[in-house]
Order: sequence, then structure tokens, then C-alpha cells
Amino acid sequence: MYDNNWQDDRNTDRLMKRLHDTWFIEGDLDFERNKYILLGYLQHTQSAFRKSELYPHVNDLVKQLRLYKAIIKQKNELVDSAENERLKLDLINGAWNDYLNFFVEYASPRVRESLVEGKQRRSKLLSKITLDPVGIEPLYKQEGYVFLSRIPQKQYSVYRFKISKVLVGVAPQNKIHLSFVKKARYTFSDTFERQKVQLAKQFKELPNPLVYYCSIPLKLPLLSAVVPLLKIKLVGR
Repeated sequence: MYDNNWQDDRNTDRLMKRLHDTWFIEGDLDFERNKYILLGYLQHTQSAFRKSELYPHVNDLVKQLRLYKAIIKQKNELVDSAENERLKLDLINGAWNDYLNFFVEYASPRVRESLVEGKQRRSKLLSKITLDPVGIEPLYKQEGYVFLSRIPQKQYSVYRFKISKVLVGVAPQNKIHLSFVKKARYTFSDTFERQKVQLAKQFKELPNPLVYYCSIPLKLPLLSAVVPLLKIKLVGR
């Protein structure tokens, strides 16, 4: 047996680091508790932003704002669809309705403020990341390689990318897949151009590959910043 209060505390601590979609409408609709969780989560997110750990936090904040808007819309549609005035009044005056309105009104501007901070930091970091073509760029640009180097190291990582179209709703959007190929090291005898030729020989489905060289600051975290920012650069180039 274990203490349920201890279990609740552990769940609260976990939520403060990563909110799932319906966290604020699960269990008891306790505004003070969920306000405490939200503020703790935003504090954790801001701390991550200061360390340039942008993801998944930026996407999570966007999702939270969309969820708030969607849940209020669904609530209002439920009220409007009530079959009689008595039921409609019960819904409007109920604790559930009050809680949702109060929580979303409190949470939305604070989440939006954190999202603005995250996007500003993302824009600043994106401005420091450049993609320089290695050799002549081919006509086919949906697939290729990126030589990712941390300044001032000579060693670099080779990634392969592929951009494809996917339908999101009714609108096609670009989706990018990025996969690690190998480590390499720049030398006078093993240049980027030579490495490009070797890749064309190794992966014959791309006989004339598009290759970019990308240099990044040494301390920028890989999974929470470099990889997602590199994907943004590749799609938007």
C-alpha cells in the first residue's frame, strides 16, 4: 500500500514538466490545484527556454491554446443544443461551466505569453543557423544530406533528409524526415565535396544528391533545439 497523497504529489510534479491534452478537465475540477500545476509548468518551460531547450515546449503551448479554444467551443455548443430552457440554465449556472470559463480565462494569456517568449527565442536561434550548399545544387531538392557541425569542431554528423507532402485537413503541408547516417571528420584529404561523392556511391538512389553544410553553436542542445530547428530550415529554404 502507498499513500494516495504521495501519489497525487507525484502526478502533480509530472504534470509540471509535461501537460497532456485533457489534464485540466480530469478528476476534480479544482481551480486552485490546476492553477498551481499550470504555473509550475510555465515556470519549468521558461527555465527550458533560457537553456535553449525549445521543444517539445513550443508545440505543447500551441496545443494547449488550441485545446482551450476547442473546449470552450464544445461547451457552448452543448449549452446551445440543450432541449429545454431548464437544462440550458442548469448547464450555464453549473460548477462545470464556471470552472471552464474561469480556468481558460486565467490560463490563456499566461500560456500565450510563454509561447511568445519561446517563438522569439526560436527566431533568434534560427537566425544563427545557415545552410550552405556543398557543390552545385541539383534540380531535385526533396531529398538530400546535411553535414551538421558544432563550431569549432572538425568532426560533423551526416544526416539524410526527405521532404514529402501530407494532407492536414484539406491543406497539403510539408513533412520532413531526418535520419542519422554517420559521423565524419573534415580534413584536407576528406573534404565535404569528397564526402558528397562517397555518399552518391553508397546510396545510388541519389546519384547527384543535394548536400548542405550547417554549423551550429557548440552548446545548443541537439534533440530539443538543433534537430527541430534544422527541420524548419530545410522545409523553409
